[in-house]
Amino acid sequence: MAPRKLRPGLRLDELVRVDDPDDPDAPETYWGRSWMHVTKHDPDEPYLIANELICSRLAAALGLPVLPGEVARDQDGTTYWAIPGVRSDGGISVPPSTAEDIAVAQPQIVAGMIVFDAWVNNTHRFADSVLYDERLGIWLVDHGHSLAQPRGHAFTEKPDDEALLPLSWHEFADEAIDKELLRFWEQRVQAISAHVIGRPLLEANQRGLITQKQQSWLAKYLLARRDKIVSLVPSADTPAEPEFARPMLRLVPDTLF
Repeated sequence: MAPRKLRPGLRLDELVRVDDPDDPDAPETYWGRSWMHVTKHDPDEPYLIANELICSRLAAALGLPVLPGEVARDQDGTTYWAIPGVRSDGGISVPPSTAEDIAVAQPQIVAGMIVFDAWVNNTHRFADSVLYDERLGIWLVDHGHSLAQPRGHAFTEKPDDEALLPLSWHEFADEAIDKELLRFWEQRVQAISAHVIGRPLLEANQRGLITQKQQSWLAKYLLARRDKIVSLVPSADTPAEPEFARPMLRLVPDTLF
């Protein structure tokens, strides 16, 4: 059976033609207006937008589907994280799906998501942080609760020590995920270079979202977790932890991870 052809996920509400008098044969181009989904900077969670930027860049580098995002400001100078607003027919957003439905329909992507979330310590991955519609596609969103977490509490610890903490629970780890698919994505993470890791960290620093000291901390943290990725991927047998709880190091047999 041929793969289903996907419909566009964005709707353009306004188009303004951009003419190029120096190249009359140029393709038609326009300024277009469409909905965006924006997350406002919260002083109580100062690293949330940095985490969104860094994780979206790293996920894309691994080959996972994420919406292109950028740091944005409004007329008052308030900072936001902005991504295109994917919409279903007649709706404001894609309707929610269950973890089971997403895992059955997109096993390769779900396996990659589990491994990626283990690498960046995304403690807030639920079914509603995956945009999925069989007619439109699938995108991973909502990575603010990753890395040193939105409040940055992990920055007070040594990066090598924090890198030992496994992602102890993940909603999608309860689904029947092919171990070979997990291994494929573990190898993808293990192969990622220090340069690729460093680029979004540098961007986050240049945009004023993290300091140089925090940039260095995150580089050490991600490199250490890259090298330990197999032991960090959660097991379906691991009990769920309370929402937003910080993972704790447990002395358990390696076979559980």
